[in-house]
Amino acid sequence: MDTDCSVVAEADGFLRTCAAGTDRTYAYVLVDHLRWLRFAGLDAGSVSLEDLRHYMAALGADYPGPFGLPWREGKRPYGHSALKTAAACLKGFYLRLGIHGVNPALADALRATRLPTWVDRRRAM
Repeated sequence: MDTDCSVVAEADGFLRTCAAGTDRTYAYVLVDHLRWLRFAGLDAGSVSLEDLRHYMAALGADYPGPFGLPWREGKRPYGHSALKTAAACLKGFYLRLGIHGVNPALADALRATRLPTWVDRRRAM
């Protein structure tokens, strides 16, 4: 649901393709990601691979360089397993959008590379 209580069609379409048990976990990941998109002034059609790397770094992934404004202040960084889940969810979400003509450049980039999932040990302490 969006802030105006309308269904986010892209997220709804993706979650309907997920298996039972995965859909709820992915829904939480997508809610956080869609909130971050709004926070960063982006939308699903304008996100780049570098933006997704910054988002993963904001969640706690090891990333060489600045990753923008703090996100999830006051919350612990994700562990390795949660980062892998977030990366899988986001990759599936954007690959599905690419199939439907939304941001095909990002979908092509995601087919060729991986999102960072290793935990940034400095922030995990």
